Amino acid sequence: MNALFPSLQPEPDADTAYTHPDVAAACARVLLEGAHAPLIWEPCAGNGAWLPALRGHGRVVASELDPKAGSVQRHESSVWDARRAPLTIAPEAICTNPPFSIAAQLLRGWLAIPSV
Repeated sequence: MNALFPSLQPEPDADTAYTHPDVAAACARVLLEGAHAPLIWEPCAGNGAWLPALRGHGRVVASELDPKAGSVQRHESSVWDARRAPLTIAPEAICTNPPFSIAAQLLRGWLAIPSV
């Protein structure tokens, strides 16, 4: 648990949804406009919808659990389980659309990363 999100729990029967590239671009503009984030981590890259949107705001490191995902197949991301630690990078920002069923677990771990 985290003081910011004391009741953060996974949603039962949560599902996965892929972000439309236009939505990712709009979110990146709003979330990162004017921010100085030299290293951005996209830990659940999936098909890579967030990657083009994030590249305009800093250096992007992407990872994905599924080795068959589009971003991995195109060599835009590395195979990595975002629940694993320790990280070998120190991201200043994390932008992603995580799998809903483990989103709470992931967020708890990411909130503990000192550089974010």
